[in-house]
Amino acid sequence: MFGDEIIRSIYLLGPIIALTAMSMIALAIAASGESRTVEGNSRCIAQCEKICFLAFAFALAFSASHFASMGKPHSLYHGAVYFDRFSVLSNVLFSIMALYTTFIASGDSKNPAAFRCEFYPLLMLATAGAMIMTMGADLIVIIIGIEILSLATYSMVALDRKNLRATEGAFKYFLMGAAASAVFLFGTAHIYGATGTTLLRGIGIALKNSAVVNVMFLPVIIGTAMVLIAMAFKLAAVPFHMWSPDAYDGASVPAAAFMTYFVKAAGFITLFRIAATAFFPFLNFFSDALTIVAAVTMTFANIAALTQPNIKRMLAYSSISHTGYLLIAVLALNSGPQAMAAGSLWAGHGTGTLAGSAMFFYLTAYFFINLGLFAALAMMTPETKGIHAISDFAGLGFSRPFFAAAVSLFFLALAGLPATSGFTGKFFIFMAGFSTGHLGIVLCALLNSLIAFYYYTRIIVSMYMEEPKAGKTSGALHENAEAAFCILISMAMITAMGVYPDPFMYIMKLAARGMFGL
Repeated sequence: MFGDEIIRSIYLLGPIIALTAMSMIALAIAASGESRTVEGNSRCIAQCEKICFLAFAFALAFSASHFASMGKPHSLYHGAVYFDRFSVLSNVLFSIMALYTTFIASGDSKNPAAFRCEFYPLLMLATAGAMIMTMGADLIVIIIGIEILSLATYSMVALDRKNLRATEGAFKYFLMGAAASAVFLFGTAHIYGATGTTLLRGIGIALKNSAVVNVMFLPVIIGTAMVLIAMAFKLAAVPFHMWSPDAYDGASVPAAAFMTYFVKAAGFITLFRIAATAFFPFLNFFSDALTIVAAVTMTFANIAALTQPNIKRMLAYSSISHTGYLLIAVLALNSGPQAMAAGSLWAGHGTGTLAGSAMFFYLTAYFFINLGLFAALAMMTPETKGIHAISDFAGLGFSRPFFAAAVSLFFLALAGLPATSGFTGKFFIFMAGFSTGHLGIVLCALLNSLIAFYYYTRIIVSMYMEEPKAGKTSGALHENAEAAFCILISMAMITAMGVYPDPFMYIMKLAARGMFGL
């Protein structure tokens, strides 16, 4: 019996085990003496890159097979790890994101003097940490996953030791991340003291017990608030966003791309599981506060992005604004007093399925849009090293028409142009908020989408209606086949998800229903 449990654990945790083992092999290669010379570093980069591609391809194939063959959910380690369609689809998404991040990094790695082979093992460890986060059904398991992801990401940002902006951004990110982790643990301690468990389902059941809530109301409120605040730090929600623009600005293009879509996806999927499973009975209590945070986040970020001349800083504020939009999915878990009165731990699971599938769709759409944008940045040679300015795009519409058309599509998709995945993603999120009675925040999001449209189209105007600076030739692009491939895939997925979203939503609804045991 014990042997069967071990075999089952190895099978279910196969992607995490494989990524961790392969990252150790890549780290050993990166730490070898050969990597200390430019020629040796090139060979080490090539070896680590192959290991990385192999690891993510295996994780993707394994996770996809898990999803296709998934029957009833499984729990491991006395319920601390939960294996359902929700967590398995998350693993599929993380594997795809990491695989395409490797493609972007592959172009950068052709300059061994500026690229370090440690990036690849850190990428694998970060992906394993994200999988632990979303499979975690216990607050302790979740914080372990958060720390593995966070420490790997801090290191990726700081890899270029000669870049002072990278060092500054990584240090700010580390300090804020460490504070967030401490707040998360302190909140977990309060919740454990009040409920006697750190299991998400156990917390949810305890919080539906009026006797527990009446006696332990203050510790429960403090603990829940601290966990939510810690997750807001990780997601860069206002006013916990201070690290984000500097970290994006200092990071390399692959690291900034990874933070944009991967870290956000891991954070929101984890927050959604925590909110839906553990804190559902108290969501009504925190609904107004979350609404204010969402409104302030999207409004402040969009206004701050209006005047940014630096593309990566502008995309950082854009990412913060999308945090505000995605918080609507968390708010949609609370459909009002009638759901609270239903008396079940999974009361309101219909709205939960709608919110969960909308969140998954939005995160997937957001990933492919930003994949294309950062792949485009990876192909560009900025006028100032490491700083991609809007002025670098001037005149590209005429000298590089296909490239400019692709970049235009990406920014229009971010703005939510109809027939793109950005529009359908926002539609599903806003529909989830509207159908659960959160009309005010949906209206605020619609108005903010109009503000965002202005600064997204600034780049398009620069490409088609401005000339390069004197002495500068437009279209300073370098050959990067991997980035070009990412751009083509992004264009195809943006169009497919925008024109015909039904197959994608079907899969995502299966995953969301799986979390509620349906």
